[in-house]
Amino acid sequence: MRSLALGIASVLVMAALGCRSNNPAGTTPNDNPALAVTSLTATPAIVPLGGTALIECRVNRTDGRPLNYTWTATGGVDYLQPMDSACIFTAPSCHTGPATVTVVVSDDSVSTTASVDINREQ
Repeated sequence: MRSLALGIASVLVMAALGCRSNNPAGTTPNDNPALAVTSLTATPAIVPLGGTALIECRVNRTDGRPLNYTWTATGGVDYLQPMDSACIFTAPSCHTGPATVTVVVSDDSVSTTASVDINREQ
């Protein structure tokens, strides 16, 4: 009887150990470090009518997950050409004033947004 009890106890201990995770305490396989845009810059910051600016987005990310970039603009933009973490902004040839370019950076679980204002020469 005693050997049967020890055998059952061994099976229970092994089953419990088999359910352990290799993840550090407090984490799960789906944990995602914070996703943050560290800079969003326009070069040049002032664009002539019909001119272009390069918008570059830098992101603080170390987990290696693929990122998606979605670019939009307001304020009379003729053309916005996305190129992953950068885009080309083309100002219209007849509209002056500011424009705002926004990027949404996302992966399979989180997203973050940043915007930059571009002034156009008058």
